[in-house]
Amino acid sequence: MSKSDLVLYLSALNIGYKSQVFIVNNYNSISEFKSDIKKGVLDKTFLLKTLNKIKDNIDTLNLDIYKEKLLNNKSKYLTIYDSEFPYNLKNIQNPPLIIYYKGNLNEKFEY
Repeated sequence: MSKSDLVLYLSALNIGYKSQVFIVNNYNSISEFKSDIKKGVLDKTFLLKTLNKIKDNIDTLNLDIYKEKLLNNKSKYLTIYDSEFPYNLKNIQNPPLIIYYKGNLNEKFEY
């Protein structure tokens, strides 16, 4: 699985931005992250509320099913690791790690 899958997974877990940034900066895959969570390596890294949310959902969240739900809803997403991610958005302070959208992002907007 890719770094983009890790970002999507974290977004589906619905944990805070700072926690997501920490995880994507320190892990390259969902399996690596899950392994450390299960070993307790990150127990002192996150707030208890965030840690509990991760642990409560880590085995039940199926990324393929989540992707299928997005597809069925005609929703798309891009992560900051995707080449199509908007350049200007990628280069702001604290850029979103993921954007969800419907429709087409190929249009050029002039400001």
